[in-house]
Formats: sequence, C-alpha cells, structure tokens
Amino acid sequence: MKKILLLIIPLTLLLTACAPSVDVAESTTAIEPETVTTNAGAPLEKYLLPLTKDIVEDIAWRLDSSYLDYAVVQENAPQDLRLNNIAETIEAMPLNEQYMTMFQAFHQFNDAHTNFYVDKLHYSNMPVIFEKIDQSFYIINATKDYRQLIGQRILKIDNVDIATWYQRAYQMTSADNDYGRSRDAVDMLHMPIVYALYDNAVKHSLLFETEKTSQIISLKKMVEAADFLPNDNNYLHLGSNTMQMFSAFYSKPYGYSTDDKNKVITIYFNRLGDIDSNELVEFGEEVRDIVLEKADYGVAFDFRTCLGGNIGTLPTIFEVDFLKSISQRAFSYVSRNSLSAGTTSPALFRRIGGIKIIGEMTPYSEHTSAVSSIADQYKIGSHGITVRISFSNGDYQKRLDEPAVTPDYLITPKLSDYIGETDAWLTVLLDNQR
Repeated sequence: MKKILLLIIPLTLLLTACAPSVDVAESTTAIEPETVTTNAGAPLEKYLLPLTKDIVEDIAWRLDSSYLDYAVVQENAPQDLRLNNIAETIEAMPLNEQYMTMFQAFHQFNDAHTNFYVDKLHYSNMPVIFEKIDQSFYIINATKDYRQLIGQRILKIDNVDIATWYQRAYQMTSADNDYGRSRDAVDMLHMPIVYALYDNAVKHSLLFETEKTSQIISLKKMVEAADFLPNDNNYLHLGSNTMQMFSAFYSKPYGYSTDDKNKVITIYFNRLGDIDSNELVEFGEEVRDIVLEKADYGVAFDFRTCLGGNIGTLPTIFEVDFLKSISQRAFSYVSRNSLSAGTTSPALFRRIGGIKIIGEMTPYSEHTSAVSSIADQYKIGSHGITVRISFSNGDYQKRLDEPAVTPDYLITPKLSDYIGETDAWLTVLLDNQR
C-alpha cells in the first residue's frame, strides 16, 4: 500500500546545486489513504467575476486598433474562438468556461508577447518544482521539508493523469511555437489557474500521486526561490517556473565564471533589460580581456535561463569582430527557458559572428514580436485581468514559417541535468572545441 504523506505547501502572490543524489525517505506521519481527501476549496466566484459582452468587445477593439496581425489571426482561428463571436456568446457560458475560452482565444495568436492573465490566480508558490523530461514529469526540486520527493515521477494530480492536466494547460498558453507552449504549460501547472478553472474552485490542497507515494500538498505558505536547492552546475534548478526564476535571477542579470579544470569561460545572461549601461560596458570590457587572455579556453554564452530584455544590448559590448575572432572556440547555450531575447540574442550571435548554438529547440521564434513591459499592458481592474498586447511587427506568418531557433547541436536534457549531476551543454562544448 502506498503511504499518504501530509505536506504543508503554500501559494501566495509573487512578482512575476541540488544534492548529487537524493534518497526517498518514508515518513513516520503516514495515514491511511481512505482518510485523506483534498480540500474542496473556495468557489471560483470568490476569485473571478463574470465576463461580459462589453469587456470582450473592448479587448477585441484594442487588438484591432493596435495589433498589426489581428485580422489574419482572427481569420485563421476557429469560429468559436474569434473574439467578435465570443462576445456574442460569453454571457451564456458558465464562469469557468468564460475564462477558458478567453485563454484559448489568445492561444490562437501564436505570439508569446500577447497574453491574457488572471492576476489573482497567476502566481506560483508550490514547494515542489517539476519538469517535463522524456514525456514524463519529474520533481526536480523542493523546499527543505520535501526534498525526499526529488527525482520522483508524477503520475496524477487530484486523481487526474498529469498528462491530461498538461494538455489542458497547453490549450491555455500563449507562445510563438509548440516548444513554448509545452514549456508554458508546465509553468502554468505550478499555478492555481488551470486547476481552478477545471475544478470550478480554488483549492487549498492538491493530491499528488507519484510512483512511490501519494501526498496531499497544502497550498498556504509563501515560498521563494531561495527556499529551493541551488544547482552548482547550471541555473536549471528552478525548471520552467517563471515566477521563481524572476525571483532568483532579477537581481543578478549577468556574470561569468572560469572553469580551469575544463578550460571553459561561461558568460551568463539571466536578464537583458533594465540594466545600467555603464556597468554593462565595464562588464563587457572585463569579459573580453579574460577571453582574449585565456586563448586556449572554450567560451560559453549562457542564455539557458535568460528572462528576456533588449536584443540591442549585447552588440554594444561584444562587437562583430570580437565574436568572429573567437567563433572557433565559442558557443551559445539555449534551453526551453531562453525567453524572448534569450532566444533572439544567440540567434543574432550566430548570424553576425558565427557563434554556434548548443541546446534545445527554443521556446520563442527569431521573429518574436516586440513588447514594452508596461506600455502595452491593458488592465481591467474590476476583474483583475491583464491583457498584454505586443507590437506584432506583422510577423505572424514568419513565426509560423520559422517557429523556433534550431541549435547546431541539439540536446535533450535529462533529470541529472536539472539536479546538478551532469551538464549536457558543457559535455557537447567539450566534445566540439576546435
């Protein structure tokens, strides 16, 4: 019989190296399965207000007024997911279906920078972080009290196969391509929004079933990125949990390290926006000096956890001639978490400097739309809704034709990469240094 462990695990609103091996310990607080039920939670009506025809029409008007590709998006969308048609039917829908329909309508835009958010339910405070690896979902990190769960494969959440939850979340994502939709679906499963809309309630706990145990996870306390185990090999320890990534990486936008054992200089960029230009120039000068001094070292430009920013930032500190001069020993790292400029910057380095790319297919297109973090946000304050509208650029078709950046060396990360035992990117770099 599986043991049922009671965990106290919280969720509250946030802004936006694992041990090499982890033993799964059995708890002494196990109770019989038949005594365990998840909390029914609060009715959805306590968190969300009904949407109206006027609200949907206003969103449609704003998109039609400013989004260059709006007409073609609506033409290609299914009839029941075109905003003008939704406006006519929205008031007859149940509350949860109203919001599901709006998420699915924005899914049609094929644009990671044009989104529909429910502010009260778009946050993440689970004390476990899981990732999609080889078509399964593994817990890759946890806060102090739950580290015995690391490495376990999740089968079900609240008696529903996790693959089903994933497909539900997938249809609610806004992304440039299927890789971004897959990544964002995992991110959303760390938030209350998907469970709330399908359960018609905001639950205080969720029942997780893994191959080894079943555990009720209570969603009450606040957790932060610092509560999770770090990963000394890379920054993958927070998986695709965007809000925990923001919490961890916003204060350290860039830096570098020197690995004398493997003779590799790693230059990481976790954020490329809102950076002091003078400090960045000084950083660029320091890095260039070290790279030129250590002429026999490989160089990695690490964008694996880049949260985005301004693509124009990097060419100001790494000139084309410099990039070309090191192209025989330099590579860019990308992953499913190379967001926005984290995708376009390594693509630019390859195009202008010949820097080859190691990693996964990127979650953004090289033709991703442009967006301002503040100016393009439209809030419906009464409903706690935020709609972000990109500049579009008229690149809808380009994103369909070239949805992702394809690395020169394509890898598939394993559980061991996320928990710090291995680094598949470094392995490829070492194998291909010239």
